[in-house]
Amino acid sequence: MSRRIRWGAAIVVSVGAGVALGLPPAGAAGARVTLSALSSRVDAGAPITFEVSAPGTSHRLGIALERQFGPRHEWRPVARVRAGASLQVSTAGLGMGRYVYRAVVMDGSRAVARSGLVTVFSYGKVSLPELARRSQETHVGNWGTGSIPVGGSPFTWQSNETGNDGPGQAASITAQNSSCRSIDLQFAVSDVAVQHGGVGQVGAELTQTSSAPQNSNGSAGLVNAANFTIDSPSWQVDLWASYGVEVYFTGTLSCWSPTGDA
Repeated sequence: MSRRIRWGAAIVVSVGAGVALGLPPAGAAGARVTLSALSSRVDAGAPITFEVSAPGTSHRLGIALERQFGPRHEWRPVARVRAGASLQVSTAGLGMGRYVYRAVVMDGSRAVARSGLVTVFSYGKVSLPELARRSQETHVGNWGTGSIPVGGSPFTWQSNETGNDGPGQAASITAQNSSCRSIDLQFAVSDVAVQHGGVGQVGAELTQTSSAPQNSNGSAGLVNAANFTIDSPSWQVDLWASYGVEVYFTGTLSCWSPTGDA
């Protein structure tokens, strides 16, 4: 039975008509949503895929995938889907950077549930000279440019190191608060040093705070290559050769900021 309730001269609500003042509309009650990225580390320009889960949420509701924009961190939608128990949503790739996302259950223009925040890092290439010039947190010793003969062919270098005759000695590159996830190195000694000094071995080592050292041993007379995985904000690389002769090297890093700094 429905009866009308008066407050002063105004009719406030009709009880029994199926309307509850201040409660969410039917289907929105109990809405919840979770969000996760299939990978939180992606290559710049590659699509970013998320898993969205809204179990028990009415299919008539929508879900907006939102990303923070600009220095004021304003939330804007980048994709919209219908609510479902579990589904994947992909967005266009982005340039280098750190991006924050969330999922929002929408009933029309009204938000009724929000997920936690998900951070995605988008990585691009940074050359060793760029790192040396722009980073405030990474030091590259003796960087410059030049060319030496290696195995009878010219090798163009970007930095050099002298005096290390084995791993675990003076650092050629040191980083603090790094935004990089890997470094590719090419390194060699000059044919002149090989001919006059009898150099036989050359190598590179990466050490960092969160995992064991990584080593790459090479040979004189060759341009040697090393690929090291970086999983710590603090790391260093040292290059060495027999008798501590000069090692010349070049490199490219994969970082989520153009400066290599987090």
